[in-house]
Amino acid sequence: MPFPPKLSPQQYTALELVYQQTLYEVLAHERTITVRVDIRNVELDYLLQRHQRTDWTIVTAYNPYSQQLSAAENELRNMALTAVVEQSSFPYLKAIGRDPSGEWTPESSLFIMGMGGHGAIALGKQFEQNAILYGTLEHPPELVWLLK
Repeated sequence: MPFPPKLSPQQYTALELVYQQTLYEVLAHERTITVRVDIRNVELDYLLQRHQRTDWTIVTAYNPYSQQLSAAENELRNMALTAVVEQSSFPYLKAIGRDPSGEWTPESSLFIMGMGGHGAIALGKQFEQNAILYGTLEHPPELVWLLK
């Protein structure tokens, strides 16, 4: 397993910019809901209400601590994340983190409803992520850093 990196202020700023610009796509049955950091999405509010939940998170298992892994390694990690979430009682949908510039390969993720902030943070840390995206009903989602 990789170790959490020690990020310089410049590296942290560059990484934060990438995460801020990422398009988070939730694959919600017949449609794709595109989510952006700090921008409220009423479609997600509707989805939460349908599932009687008040919060959500998007977590990936790909590329721990932003260290590029092979497609096969990333898929194994994604299967492990999916297995952990399936053992919980939280409803989830598949999601994709997409770099609009196309520099980074899209990352399979999960959109998990009702896990709560502490649970979402713990899951992100378990899968060695720098950050997760977390949102609550009627509020814009925020990027939650796990390395600080």
